[in-house]
Amino acid sequence: MNLTQSRLKEVLHYEPATGVFTWLVSRGNQKAGTPAGVAGRYVAIGVDGTTYRAHRLAFLYMLGYIPALIDHEDMDKCNNRWSNLRVASGSDNQANKRVTARNKLGVKGVSRNGKGFAAQLTKGGIKYRSTTYPTIEQAAEAYAELARIHHGEYARSAVA
Repeated sequence: MNLTQSRLKEVLHYEPATGVFTWLVSRGNQKAGTPAGVAGRYVAIGVDGTTYRAHRLAFLYMLGYIPALIDHEDMDKCNNRWSNLRVASGSDNQANKRVTARNKLGVKGVSRNGKGFAAQLTKGGIKYRSTTYPTIEQAAEAYAELARIHHGEYARSAVA
């Protein structure tokens, strides 16, 4: 059975200001009025035998559909406030990430290029690259500008 907005609203209440779902029905050890979900990497909620991520349920609850990708603007996967959730493309979702632990320079989108540093990002399968700069700081500024131009509101700072 595919979960519908009406079925979701029969069993759960979503509070957009807090991002918290509460049960409207009691079943087993789940009591009406108690918070729903288990926090792990994401908040997971079981409805009618299927487990869903809470941010996906928030879209179903509010708009009646579940987008392919949803981005948590503040990158906290357990913060399901409606104001923190937005539809994203895969490229947008990647843009809103921190520097990874395996990044040797500690600066997102910057790599060594000959005797200097260059910024690079990909949007829609197209690679955008800056010129070579003598310092990592200049390349980080170039990345920030590329990100602002190509990722807009999804752009994340180049530095951790």
